[in-house]
Amino acid sequence: MTPTAAQQQKMPPAASPAATDTASGNDGGVAIGYTSMVLGPNDYEGKPTAILTYTVTNNTDKTYDMLTELEVQAYQNGTSLDNFPIYTTDPKGYDSNSSHQKIQPGATATVTQAFVVSDPAATVKVEATPLFDFDNEAQPVSQEFKLQ
Repeated sequence: MTPTAAQQQKMPPAASPAATDTASGNDGGVAIGYTSMVLGPNDYEGKPTAILTYTVTNNTDKTYDMLTELEVQAYQNGTSLDNFPIYTTDPKGYDSNSSHQKIQPGATATVTQAFVVSDPAATVKVEATPLFDFDNEAQPVSQEFKLQ
């Protein structure tokens, strides 16, 4: 049985799941589900990267524009990671434009987002928040990943 959006928001993320574990949460009528985060190839400068895969389900009655409404950030050791690595060849399954989608009501989009990691052995914490939260009421939808 799949939990409702309200139940998903109350689900606490696991402390340190494997990269294939899934966590879900609801962010202002939009459900975020983290699927995986795995080590990717080095970027063009030779820096290690990680690729996050997640889903966004629009539970509202209007089209949701991910580019202007959602921010997904990753952290290692409390410091944000660069989320625009440049690859000489995009890794298989990675779509650098997938985080720019517009999602109609009731639809779900799969997103891949890459980050330059500072330490491939360190845990990565990912947080999704509304891009504009003027009341500071939104709770981040977060998940921790041990890279593999």
